[in-house]
Amino acid sequence: MLATLHAAHPGPPPKVLTPLEVRFAELFDATKQPHADPILQRGAKTAQTLLNHPLNEVVLHGDLHHENILQSSSRGWLAIDAKGLRGETTYDRAMAVLNPQSHDALVMAPDRIAAITETLAHALNVGARRLLQFTFAHACLCACWSMETSTFSSDRALSMARIIERMLAA
Repeated sequence: MLATLHAAHPGPPPKVLTPLEVRFAELFDATKQPHADPILQRGAKTAQTLLNHPLNEVVLHGDLHHENILQSSSRGWLAIDAKGLRGETTYDRAMAVLNPQSHDALVMAPDRIAAITETLAHALNVGARRLLQFTFAHACLCACWSMETSTFSSDRALSMARIIERMLAA
């Protein structure tokens, strides 16, 4: 699905789309708070490093996960709820590593994270470490969103970030 989506818009992504730098603004802002969790600092640093050296920039979905892929009898597989982003293709792959949210025991298992990362990296021709770095940065961003909205607990996102950070350090 991602390969098809990313190939649908050849050439440079339109400038009217939101760049990933803007998407990560809340994470960058959170690091300026006096009592911010130190992992957010590390997530912001990782995000900035990735964004400073992008690879293969395309039109991104921005929120492609299990609940945003539907099958239509007349149109086949559809991706819904796109966020209108532009940036590195690897970013869109991070959602698959962090989801589905309704199965935390499975999703948070380091063996599963490693396996899905390797599978996605190989199938989509991206580096496994880079994919993990984007996943770590995005988990930190999700924690910021959760802290701001109070709708969801930031605990899950921070737990995922900690697991992935340990994997990156290994």
